Amino acid sequence: TSISATIDLEIQKKLDAQKIPASPLADDAEFLRRAYLDLNGRIPKIEETNAFLASTETDKRAKLIDQLLEQPEYGRHFATIWRDLMVDRTNEMGQVRQGFSWEFIDWAAGSFNKGRGWNEIVTDMLTAAGEAKTNPASTFVLANRMNEFPRPENLVGSASKLFMGVALRCAQCHDHPYVKEWKQDDFWGVAAFFGQLRDVTTDSNGGSQKPTLSESPNTDEKKETNYINRLKRQGMIPPMKGPQIAIPTIMDPTATLRVVQAKYFLSNAPKLDEKGPYRANFAEWLTGKENPYFARAAVNRWWAHFFAQGIVNPVDDMGTNHQPSHPELLALLEKEFKASNYDLKHLIRCISNSKTYQRTSRPLPENKQDTKLFSHMVLKQLSADQMHDSLFVTIGRAPTLGKNRDQQTAIFATKDADDNPTELSHGIPQFLNQMNASVARDNYVANRYITGKSKEDAVKNLYLGILSRPPKPQELEKMLAYLGKAANVQEGYRDVFWVLLNSAEFMFNH
Repeated sequence: TSISATIDLEIQKKLDAQKIPASPLADDAEFLRRAYLDLNGRIPKIEETNAFLASTETDKRAKLIDQLLEQPEYGRHFATIWRDLMVDRTNEMGQVRQGFSWEFIDWAAGSFNKGRGWNEIVTDMLTAAGEAKTNPASTFVLANRMNEFPRPENLVGSASKLFMGVALRCAQCHDHPYVKEWKQDDFWGVAAFFGQLRDVTTDSNGGSQKPTLSESPNTDEKKETNYINRLKRQGMIPPMKGPQIAIPTIMDPTATLRVVQAKYFLSNAPKLDEKGPYRANFAEWLTGKENPYFARAAVNRWWAHFFAQGIVNPVDDMGTNHQPSHPELLALLEKEFKASNYDLKHLIRCISNSKTYQRTSRPLPENKQDTKLFSHMVLKQLSADQMHDSLFVTIGRAPTLGKNRDQQTAIFATKDADDNPTELSHGIPQFLNQMNASVARDNYVANRYITGKSKEDAVKNLYLGILSRPPKPQELEKMLAYLGKAANVQEGYRDVFWVLLNSAEFMFNH
């Protein structure tokens, strides 16, 4: 597309200015594996690899991107990413992750796959009410509770980071230490839009309690009084009437420092009625095309998904203290994203059809020191979910879904969702053992890769099925020599399978 070409021009300008050469394009095998991992969260199946490598169509890369965006796995992949960004694996809200995370993934996957605008998806998450099991969009609010109470300050910190690319939490207890324009009242002015949120929990049919969100006081006066008293016992200031919020003192969180009115960030205070609700007003402002943060934050975060770093870094702190590496490119993508009505598939097509995205990860001697100008693709460690799904691809099985999947991927969950994906943090043998203790005795290697094949073709199949490429001549020679010495050729093939699975090449997206 023309936007993809413009991306390349903007990237090339910086490289030329620094006299840094760009690496050549990735070959078909490298591109294929990268695209599957980035868009669908798994490596390609051997049949998909063979078909793509055999194709002589000149536009097969663009067609592959379109095909991957239409797969159900596209939505689930990005839904899982956002589940992990919203619900910390290690915080006190682990119960939200276990209780409602798969309902959220199903809901978000459907939204991504239908091509809903990012503005619509975010609005749903900011304004959701009810119970998470029946209204999964409310998982975002539930993930930002404290002692089981929805907390406006937590919601502002999370929403500003994820949807505005702004580290506004640093202005919660005092004026921002690095950005002088951001005052404490700016933080709490946004928090006031969430000030009426409360948990009106009701018993489910089975008797267990399910967190239930409301933006209105409980109609039962006794229950409302109990709720207020519970808040006070937990050392929190109860909701105020109207579009305002009390700022607690640092020394005593039950004492009021001052009261501020609901106010858009670094903008105006809207006219709001006494009864509310107010979150919809904030969501409309946040996702509006006049907002200088929303689209900019989204394109920067999606760019970082593909390149392991944003045009501005960190992606959740895009304040004036962190400047973009390519300001014109960031402005271009922001403008295009708004013009497309926040169409994420369109944004992904623009990025992934660029030569910048399709470059090899093999650096040149002249650009191997470059870490900021995108002269070559970086290596990204597979996430826990990518590893899980890719392992299942190699054995020809459908991936596990639901709570069992979370249990299986837990051993790989050694990073926070926004940690640097270029840093290695885990291996895979222990996960293979956990996934299936009898994996080494299964017949899938024989059934999937070697039955009826010559040794040479069997080795080629193992490489294509696990590393998504044919073996190099020296690799083929080495593996055939090993098989020739093996006392049991079936065991020899299993050894080759395990060696490839345990290679750094398998564990990284390159």
